[in-house]
Amino acid sequence: MCKLLSGLDHDMRLQSLCLAKVNLEPTSIKMLINVLEMKVTCLRELDISWNKIPTRQMSQILATLKGNYYLTRLNIAFNPVSRTDPLKELGTFLKQNESLQHVDLSGVLQTSAQVRRVVKKAKRAPALLALHMNNTPCLHIDSNLRSYIDTKLGVGGAPGGGSFRQGMPNHPHNQESGRSARKSRLAADAI
Repeated sequence: MCKLLSGLDHDMRLQSLCLAKVNLEPTSIKMLINVLEMKVTCLRELDISWNKIPTRQMSQILATLKGNYYLTRLNIAFNPVSRTDPLKELGTFLKQNESLQHVDLSGVLQTSAQVRRVVKKAKRAPALLALHMNNTPCLHIDSNLRSYIDTKLGVGGAPGGGSFRQGMPNHPHNQESGRSARKSRLAADAI
């Protein structure tokens, strides 16, 4: 992996990088951060899911991505953060990125407080259309949390709970205007 990452030339216009389930080790993660720093303006899609990236390194990756205003898709699924991580970098990144449309946090969030923080920041994300939180155990345990998501994002859960996918722009319930229309575009799922 290090050889691959070190082979990325400074002049490359890297738009999509998928390193899903490649068992990134600490050295590879440091090299990834260096690559992201170099190519931060070009990158549109990043998938680093299923790597069990430690919380500290994930925070460094997200801090590096703050300068990328072109990223539209981020998949960090199944890199669980510690239960005590306040997710400040993730929240800041969600709120500041003006192009980000799709984020997959499946299997990442561990506590209700983390879910609430992310949802609060996702609501303020200017372009975010989809937020995936599948395999988030606290969503199945805490029914108040599901109601919070429904209320905060205005996406309306499915009968019986479990899915928050009715926030699609063409759904008849969401044919509104102004600020509430933006809120209705965001689809969150947690199945």
